[in-house]
Amino acid sequence: MSDGIVKSAEPLWKRIADDLTDEIDRGACKTGEALPTAQQLSSRYGVNRHTVLQAYRYLASQGRVSVEQGRGTFVTAQRIPYPVGRHVSFRTNLAKSGLESSNTVLDVAVTSAEFAPSIGLPADAKLWCIRILSVAGEVPVSISTHYLDVDRFAAFPERLTANAGSISATLASYGIAQYQRLNTRLHARLATAMECRLLQLEEPGSVLHSAGVDADLAGKPLQAVETAFAGDHIEVVVEPE
Repeated sequence: MSDGIVKSAEPLWKRIADDLTDEIDRGACKTGEALPTAQQLSSRYGVNRHTVLQAYRYLASQGRVSVEQGRGTFVTAQRIPYPVGRHVSFRTNLAKSGLESSNTVLDVAVTSAEFAPSIGLPADAKLWCIRILSVAGEVPVSISTHYLDVDRFAAFPERLTANAGSISATLASYGIAQYQRLNTRLHARLATAMECRLLQLEEPGSVLHSAGVDADLAGKPLQAVETAFAGDHIEVVVEPE
């Protein structure tokens, strides 16, 4: 009798999933391409159809494939991890994944919004309402709407343009070198037609909607932020503090 530890064999469905992952990573299976049917793979590996379906369910949970009823299983673009924690910076977050990012200011308005009390202002206070499209590499990942006090941040849109659409760099120009997230609320919803167009989502697409409040390091609120993350392009990673 051997004194060694007997390791259980890898489940067949996991071997199939690993083989398909390797093919996707090597580029043998391209984004948007249909993978073999469950029947074809069951014949290739000599397993029953349910084993193949388990492999496909696992790959779908990892964001590597999408299973479309009546059409088949398709390779999806690998989602970009986006950390969410107390410290917020779009460019810093994506740099952790080795990605360059850029922002485009879509529009600017002055409004009286329901977000004013959340940043310590009267309900009728005038707020900048600034909408930004953010891109990682060449992939559009989010549309964010920022609400800031007009009186506190005079000429904010002009400074934002001078800082290439970077909220962090613009706040730094007011002497706020660092800031933190006080709270974040997340929920999934259907994307609007505008969001589908700008985030390059097939209709009906979905987004992960984030709503939060940022404050300076002393805890004084700076801005309220709503963000629609492209559900097909990004996964939010909640980081422990």
